[in-house]
Amino acid sequence: MTTQEAQRIGIRKAIAAVFIGLLVAQVIMTLFSTSDGNFWHGFFWFADFGYGLNIAVAVLVLLFLGYLFGRYAGKAILIRGKSWVSVGLIGGLCVLLLTAFSSGWVGFFQEGLDNNFPYGSTTEEPFLDYIVKPFFWVSLIGFIPALIVGLFCGYAIHKKKKE
Repeated sequence: MTTQEAQRIGIRKAIAAVFIGLLVAQVIMTLFSTSDGNFWHGFFWFADFGYGLNIAVAVLVLLFLGYLFGRYAGKAILIRGKSWVSVGLIGGLCVLLLTAFSSGWVGFFQEGLDNNFPYGSTTEEPFLDYIVKPFFWVSLIGFIPALIVGLFCGYAIHKKKKE
């Protein structure tokens, strides 16, 4: 197997894992948003929150990081013989944390900077509100699912070694 073939396999499996992760995130947010018992209202949670651009950026970043991670994971697992468990766990966690951190910057630059000028005139903390809090909650809620999806991705790549 060549390096390019291993990278292509890794990319395909990682992009599939990204879509599984997005599906899991949708299910989690739907469950959190259906507290009033209205499933359809909960399913379309993103329409009520007003963070459409943040979500779009997060999806694009997630796809980009999935592509990068897939290239690395394919080569690491299939060519270098690295453990699919460690590559999958670390990759899943890194993709989650980097996506959670980067998606908050959209809101920070859109609204957070306006709330911080002139300095000292407001009690809002834009960095805390738009970067730290979303990062914390996404990381906390997505930690276990990201590890599971990362393991799935690592195993799916490893399974191609046997074929």
